[in-house]
Amino acid sequence: MNTIAMKLLNTIIFCLFLPLDIVSQVHDTDTLCYKNDTIYQELRITRINEKRIYFVLSSTKENGKLTDMRKGYASISDYAYLASETDFTDDGELYPVIEYWYEDPDISFSIRVNYDMGLATIKYEESYSLPYIYKLKKK
Repeated sequence: MNTIAMKLLNTIIFCLFLPLDIVSQVHDTDTLCYKNDTIYQELRITRINEKRIYFVLSSTKENGKLTDMRKGYASISDYAYLASETDFTDDGELYPVIEYWYEDPDISFSIRVNYDMGLATIKYEESYSLPYIYKLKKK
């Protein structure tokens, strides 16, 4: 085989096996929130690729004072596709979720969102769940 054909073949093979992170970058953002008389919570999720998100999670009191803010990257476990996760709606119905884990030296928690990014819950690794105990819904 001549060298031009070999180079072309190598280029084609290289393009077929590009890392998934480069090929499928999404970068769309969803905002979910919860509000009652005393608190407003907001979760902004930007999908980086199929396995990773960037998030900003904040909680604000009724007087406008920011009480907590977390931001960073969270990822799906490599084994997430072996078994699906589910959560319950307020009516008691099951719905499938994707679980993204945020790991920090101070705190670890998961962001569990349904497939269309319309509903989310925050679950802490240690049973601590305040201030994010409410389901967040798409704005």
